[in-house]
Amino acid sequence: MRTLMNFSFVTAGLLLVGGASAQVHVDSRNQTGTENGSTLNPYRTVQAAVDAAAEGEEVRVATGTYNEDVLVMNKAVQLLGGYAGGSTVQYDTATAGDFVSRDPEANITELSGTGAESVISLLEAGESVVDGFRITGGGGSTTDAFRSSGGGIFARNGAPVIRNNTIQGNDARRGDLESFGGGIASDAATITIEDNDISENTAGRGAGISAVRGTVIIRNNTVRGNVAVGDHGGGIYVGAPSAVITGNRVFENEIGRALGYGWGGGIMVFNSGNTAYLSFNEVFSNFAAGQGAGVFVDEAATAVLENELIYGNEVNPGQASGGAVYVDGGEVEGVPTGSNVTIINCTIAANTAAETYVGGNGLLIEGLSEVTMRNSILWGNGDDEVYVLPGSTLAATYSNSAEAIAGTGNISADPLFADMAMNDFHLQSTEGRWDPAANGGAGAFVVDAATSPSIDAGDPADSFANEEEPNGGRVNQGAYGNTAEASLTPEAGEGEGEGEGEGEGEGEGEGEGEGEGEGEGEGEGEGEGEGEGEGEGNGCNPAKALQREARNVRGDLLMFAVAGLGLVGWSRMSRRD
Repeated sequence: MRTLMNFSFVTAGLLLVGGASAQVHVDSRNQTGTENGSTLNPYRTVQAAVDAAAEGEEVRVATGTYNEDVLVMNKAVQLLGGYAGGSTVQYDTATAGDFVSRDPEANITELSGTGAESVISLLEAGESVVDGFRITGGGGSTTDAFRSSGGGIFARNGAPVIRNNTIQGNDARRGDLESFGGGIASDAATITIEDNDISENTAGRGAGISAVRGTVIIRNNTVRGNVAVGDHGGGIYVGAPSAVITGNRVFENEIGRALGYGWGGGIMVFNSGNTAYLSFNEVFSNFAAGQGAGVFVDEAATAVLENELIYGNEVNPGQASGGAVYVDGGEVEGVPTGSNVTIINCTIAANTAAETYVGGNGLLIEGLSEVTMRNSILWGNGDDEVYVLPGSTLAATYSNSAEAIAGTGNISADPLFADMAMNDFHLQSTEGRWDPAANGGAGAFVVDAATSPSIDAGDPADSFANEEEPNGGRVNQGAYGNTAEASLTPEAGEGEGEGEGEGEGEGEGEGEGEGEGEGEGEGEGEGEGEGEGEGEGNGCNPAKALQREARNVRGDLLMFAVAGLGLVGWSRMSRRD
């Protein structure tokens, strides 16, 4: 289970807050009757501190439960939870609370909404920050008479950052109004949503996250178990001109179960003029009553899916198809127009859908849409992997599909996943496959008895620079291609040597022939010399063992850049259970 870990100043679980920003303090345990925001007499409510804070100031909130809805409007503040604060006795004896270092996990700071509004509303709130809270009990913003948005957090305009929060148990529904963003809703904001746990929220659309208009970065979040009761967008619902969705785990979200129809259980991207870049997301075990239980691209949107792992998603049995990825079109100024999707180095596997409609359990394309795919694997998605309706197109190259697809470099051969039943989609290799569970859970390369045909089977023109050596000078197919977790290329002639039998050195069974001897020759035998024997061996070369051990010490940095979005970041590829 994968994420991109961003570098942050975190030491032993303590987040150290520096900088010259002025601070206002909050602790509900201050019972002195004096509140001025100091460490000696902190405010008792977050709203009082926000009202007192000047532009750009920090509001440092001590552990505790705060039953209130918080409004930040027309100024930017930094809301920071996780401080130890003080006790009632401390404040009564003029002893300052601890607002220096913070640990949100140890010092849980809960904002429990009244249910009458979003728990936190950021309205034209500039570069405000919300960091280190548990946010629950929200009921959706009342700022729009025609819809209810943002059960946990609602942001309109500005450039807020929402990070390191648990946003759980919010419900954006309000009467008969359309509702969006059970966890978070953003409208026309330049918003960054990162490193949050967004789970078990409810809305009509985008039960986890809804983001429309503006510029959106959704990075390194867990989006889990959110329930959309409408018909579009279960976990993440994005209709913004520029969106980057990367490194998230999106699972067990659903759309339209009670309705009996609905599209886009995990992630939905929509509308003409909107472009989304999806990378390194793990999208699994989501449900849609209609099509696109994993990812749905709709209404003439443009999307790039790169290094995506999409598996185990399910549509309503007996009613629909397109279990994993569904691409549909729409109308632009009354003219039917398709969506445009590029799929690069993705693994789409073990998704399920009934075939009573048209099929395409792995990939379904319609509505004059155009999909380009390369270096990808579609496997184990039932009897019908891909379906392209008339008027739409699929141009696939250097990909591996259980259903044969015409195109340069395409193959149809068992990719030999490590363990598809256990959701391990690394490719088997006799030279080395990354096993996240090895080495006490720290991960290590392990050796298999067979080698996947998808190793070194990607487009020869594509980069393989992030693959560890030996990499064959060519990118692997699938979600781990061109990453530090790409399976290794068996070296030419590996394990070959003279001899028949299992003798060591120049002893038993020397001579030409096939066997498992560890004799003279090129390979991993423990024999003498460097001869080029004619036979097959399976020996142990200490030098190669050291090379493999060195590969286990992994600190590869992956740099990603999205052209036109102004986003460049350094990250380390990591795995998370």
